Amino acid sequence: MRLGIALVAGLCAAAAVVAPRPPAECAAAMDAYCDGPALRQCTANIKGMGGELPLRALRDVSASSNATEWRCYSPSCLTPDGGAYKRGSHCHMGCTRDAELAAILQNCTHPTPVVPGHELRIEAVDIWGAAADDCGMIRTPELVKTPHKLLLFGQCRNGNASSHSGLGDNMLSVKMLTIASTDDGASWGNISTVSTVARSVGVGVYDAKAESVIFQYQSFTQTNPYAGNALLQRISTDEGVSWGAERDLTHFLATCNGGPGGQVCGAAGSKLQTSNGRVVFSGHNKATVGGGVCVWYSDDGGQTYQTNEGGIFTGNEQSIADLGNGTLCVYTAI
Repeated sequence: MRLGIALVAGLCAAAAVVAPRPPAECAAAMDAYCDGPALRQCTANIKGMGGELPLRALRDVSASSNATEWRCYSPSCLTPDGGAYKRGSHCHMGCTRDAELAAILQNCTHPTPVVPGHELRIEAVDIWGAAADDCGMIRTPELVKTPHKLLLFGQCRNGNASSHSGLGDNMLSVKMLTIASTDDGASWGNISTVSTVARSVGVGVYDAKAESVIFQYQSFTQTNPYAGNALLQRISTDEGVSWGAERDLTHFLATCNGGPGGQVCGAAGSKLQTSNGRVVFSGHNKATVGGGVCVWYSDDGGQTYQTNEGGIFTGNEQSIADLGNGTLCVYTAI
């Protein structure tokens, strides 16, 4: 009996060496890592060798090692069912990432439990520092998470004013600032300006499909933010280190910009990316009775936009959510 138990255990251990695909509930997250920006260079190398993409997470051997580790393999190196490495193929189209994929698996199967009473930790950090004094006030914080950073945007209101009295909402002296953290907000880098003066009310979203940050904001020709403004956009492909040229998107919103005012996108909940990769923004103006809300979206990484059917509808400040079943829900103040 004891011999039988020992033998079965030995057989199980031998079978576990292959241990191919991740558990079903964790496969998507691990495959997403393999297809994500962290393996950009490795993916490019495999693509250059003619390998199939996207890469898939698998715990198996490789052409250069008999060690069973977690790797991101090209489907070109896998058996027809995608469940194991093709032994004897000498296929080098894989990236060993044992520690990273094991950590994702661990977090998936054994998530860190929440200790009652410790769900939320408040810690005050002075992010803007002296810039707040130079601006008079920094308002409407907008936080965007990228794969390696937190990007914080803010409005420098009433530029170069030293007084903190009032709101300082002179739109002709407003500009958009940004600052980044690479340690989940524990510390922050240098402040930079994303827009020129008279550019304000901005929101951003990380486009995981295009691996870029899309930031939209308004230009103002007078102090009234609802009169004659234009919708502008800049895109960063390096997580906020640099920004592409400023583009005017106003013409895409022709059905939304009734009257003298343009759409103002200024709420943290007014943008998102859906599960199929569509980037969605919403905004409002005061050109119509009761105000007007519009939704605009892009399927090509922010190059072009379309608006919701029917154009503007009654409402004011709004928030938009993806219900996960192909439906978007917009709540607006009326």
